Amino acid sequence: MKNIFLILFSALITLLSFACRKDVFTDVNNGVEPIDGGTVTIVETNLTGLVLDSEKQPIAGAEIHIASQAAITDENGVYRFTNIDLSSGGSLLNIIKEGYFDGFQFVSGLPGQNSYQEAILVEKEAQVFDSQVGRILTINGGSSITFQPNTIVDSDGENYQGEVLVSAHWYDPSTEETIHTMPGDLRGINLEAQMVQLLSHGMMAVELMSPSGEELQLQTGSTATLKFPIPNGFNTANYSTIPTWHLDELTGLWIEEGKAVVGDDFLTAEVAHFSFWNCDVPFPLVNITGTLVTETGLPIANQLIVIKDENNNISQSGYTNESGFFSGKVPEGVDLTMSIFHCNQDFFLLAIGNLTNDQDLGDISVNSIGSSTISGALEDCAFQAITNGYLKLITNTGTTIISPDNDGNFSYNYFDCEEMEGTIIGYDLTEMKTSDAIIFDINQPIIDLGAITVCENIADEFVSIFIDDKALVINFEDLDVILADNEILYIWVYAENDSSGLAPTSLLIKYDLNQNIAQYVCGGYDLNQDWIATDGEGLTMNVSPFTNVGELITISFDNGEFRGNFQLFLDKIVTSGVVQGKIWMDENENGIRDVGELPIAGKELTIRPALGYSSSYYPMELGDNFSAVSDIDGNFTFSGIIVGEEHDIYYFKEIGEEISPANLGSDDSIDSDFISGSSSNPDFFKSGFFLVEEGGDYTNFGLGIKL
Repeated sequence: MKNIFLILFSALITLLSFACRKDVFTDVNNGVEPIDGGTVTIVETNLTGLVLDSEKQPIAGAEIHIASQAAITDENGVYRFTNIDLSSGGSLLNIIKEGYFDGFQFVSGLPGQNSYQEAILVEKEAQVFDSQVGRILTINGGSSITFQPNTIVDSDGENYQGEVLVSAHWYDPSTEETIHTMPGDLRGINLEAQMVQLLSHGMMAVELMSPSGEELQLQTGSTATLKFPIPNGFNTANYSTIPTWHLDELTGLWIEEGKAVVGDDFLTAEVAHFSFWNCDVPFPLVNITGTLVTETGLPIANQLIVIKDENNNISQSGYTNESGFFSGKVPEGVDLTMSIFHCNQDFFLLAIGNLTNDQDLGDISVNSIGSSTISGALEDCAFQAITNGYLKLITNTGTTIISPDNDGNFSYNYFDCEEMEGTIIGYDLTEMKTSDAIIFDINQPIIDLGAITVCENIADEFVSIFIDDKALVINFEDLDVILADNEILYIWVYAENDSSGLAPTSLLIKYDLNQNIAQYVCGGYDLNQDWIATDGEGLTMNVSPFTNVGELITISFDNGEFRGNFQLFLDKIVTSGVVQGKIWMDENENGIRDVGELPIAGKELTIRPALGYSSSYYPMELGDNFSAVSDIDGNFTFSGIIVGEEHDIYYFKEIGEEISPANLGSDDSIDSDFISGSSSNPDFFKSGFFLVEEGGDYTNFGLGIKL
């Protein structure tokens, strides 16, 4: 047995189609006429992204949803999509991680090129108030929410009485953090159903929950009061009110609803429901494009660009792709400037001015910052190019993610921050391998790292599983991988009840290496703590070659309903066990198979492993080897049984049957061995658990039945 975590380095290697679920987000311009009347095309591109927390540390296990596909961030907080169809007008990307507010970004790309996104998720911090009393809650930056008494309802719209957990956060529009954390890209729909671009004066996220996790809302006809601080330097003198907007989480658009009153220090708004709220001045929008280059004309990739107005209001932000290209929507008729964030500072780059039409800004040269060109190639153990991978560049000012091209080559122009050295590590997402860390002097104009061989196994095992497009996210505690009889691979995963009292998560896969098909049973909890389960056979699996105990095996599978990626070590190579017994007619009901008592044919029994047993989901039966029917002589046989684990056999009695008393007499070869298995189900009988040893042949099980 080994400890194991669920979903770390894993599922970004497989892109999963998501449909018919609450948290699938519609691509605003994919396949529909754009609201602003512009021309939208669909392009096939690549996308690499990085998800961090507020301390700029990677967030592993975050769900990424975009354009009906999904991935999960690895241990570095990285996700990657290859050959994904995105809208030229921007496809909505949604980031979900328990304990954090959701992230929303618009992403576009150029055909065949690598695009890049970076996001910081805001951690939820809950405060509590009594719904019958109400309260003024002060949150970060001096912002606040005022709740009136008896105005909260549950998910069914019924009046709620009790404690209310409030998670809230104010997004300061004057800080760099908000550029990374704010939802959407400030495009909205006004009251006239027109697409507009917004200048933000502050945002707020608010979620209400009961202590049991039920979503709560404001009662119809009731409001709460939100107070948004006015940042220093923001000029609101020309406004008595500023429109308020809530985020449509299905489209990523801000929808106009209400107004905030402008005071000396705060914007004050009454809201009738909770989501993300924004105080913004709307403008007609225009499109801008451009390319960021060094003074020698080389592209600057993965660089954050920020567009602001003369009052420092954020209007747009985004990252350049591998060729330095960027695009976005900005307000028409507003005096705009462009800057880049570098070395944790805001560097002025360009005075854009007032735009009245779409504008291509052309090549924009960055001359004042020293740069290094870092190049090389990613190759696997067979010295072949790696295209489904990335490189992690680490310096004392942060981490940068670099994507290779379709030939495995990379060339990245890095703006140094007076660092002395850099460290780079390569990752192969197909074979789940990593390179050794390469340390180099970063203060050189040209840095050729040559071929970086990615051939080291990633240290940790992982299991990533989706059922009906929902991720199982409860950590697994135990895992066994056993090769039996050199032809059957058993993958056996189990988690004990967690601290919340949820039933255990379990998985059992029996894979026939010769026929390349698997039988499976799996059950667990999704992000919403809903129990989901599946079972079946005929599952096709992709399994890497292996020979010896201790080798790392990578496995992937996808039948539309049940999907997963594993990386795990082979624990044992064994000869499987055989369990046999007999069913007979116990005429005198003494629990002993007496001379002359006849066998009973056609009775079905099932063998079940102790590990993987779940009171919420059984039986765990996998095909003929895990169920058996008594033959004409009353004999039953279970072959191919996993050794080294406890099992039991169970039987459901039929109408009119009585089960003989168990374990009577001194001869275990002729007695009945089945006892009542459930106080709530009088028809359920079981043998009790027994250990199956390697090559073991158990022939003494008996079941006496009185018809």
